[in-house]
Amino acid sequence: MLNIARYSKLRFFSQSDVPLRKVMISAPHSWLRNQLDLQDEAQETTLRSFLTQHLASYSFAPGQHILQLAEKIMNPPSVAAGPLATLNLRAQGLDIMWQACLAMMAEKEKQPPVLSSANRQDCERIREFIMANLDRDLTIDLIAQKVAISASTVQRRFKKHYGTTLYNFIKQQRLEAACVALSRDSIPISQAAHLAGYNNTSTFTSAFRKLYGFSPKKMRALGKGDPCRSGSG
Repeated sequence: MLNIARYSKLRFFSQSDVPLRKVMISAPHSWLRNQLDLQDEAQETTLRSFLTQHLASYSFAPGQHILQLAEKIMNPPSVAAGPLATLNLRAQGLDIMWQACLAMMAEKEKQPPVLSSANRQDCERIREFIMANLDRDLTIDLIAQKVAISASTVQRRFKKHYGTTLYNFIKQQRLEAACVALSRDSIPISQAAHLAGYNNTSTFTSAFRKLYGFSPKKMRALGKGDPCRSGSG
């Protein structure tokens, strides 16, 4: 798909020796905006963003349904001859446009939202505070107070940026610290449990095994040089 928002001269060059069979469908901007119900300027959508960018483009592999629609345009059935010819072309063309818009929206909207530069900096400040204070009782309210952001905003931005909740991130980092201490310093498992914030060694062992795939005892036996990072710290 190509959005031509202002007058342009376009040329098509084929880089293949294979004969090209193609269907080109075009529609005026004003008609598209009416059909897509984009009259509300405050409504920010994938389609609105696409239509406001001159020469914005989107490519995708058409499925069998779109290929069949294109074939009906190039080789219309006999029943679509005469007075039904124009209606057939418009019907197939609208269906192709519908399928193309669905494909673009599905691909664009499944991508994670991007935070602004200021919000990313806030998330980095949150992470730095957590990493420097893993031995403290890190509540959401304490973190929010230290970075001067509301508790709900802290949780929302952090999860959006890092893809995990504050609780899970803190839990993982503490387990990672315990893992390093076990591997590097061979500390007792009870001490490692305390370092990770657990009062019960069996609960600690269960959480450790779930994250790393083996027990704290085995990690301590492996000794130095064994990786303790779980992959998302």
